[in-house]
Amino acid sequence: MNRKTAEKVLAEVKGQYPSYDFTDGPNLRDADHEELSEGSWSIDWEMGPEDWAYRFTTKVPGVFVEPIMSFVLGVFDA
Repeated sequence: MNRKTAEKVLAEVKGQYPSYDFTDGPNLRDADHEELSEGSWSIDWEMGPEDWAYRFTTKVPGVFVEPIMSFVLGVFDA
């Protein structure tokens, strides 16, 4: 997956919580950050809504998301 596609998912996350201050995230991270498979990404947001990663779904075509922790979302090619 390329960064541009992962950034679309990041924009979706922010779009679902427009009233939040994004100073402390969410943050887009490459595969190394969470030791994910090559080419995947993660989004971490420790200061976001409680358990946000468990509730998040994406509408970006060709993308699969999966919570890694309550505040970390894995972003993968579908």
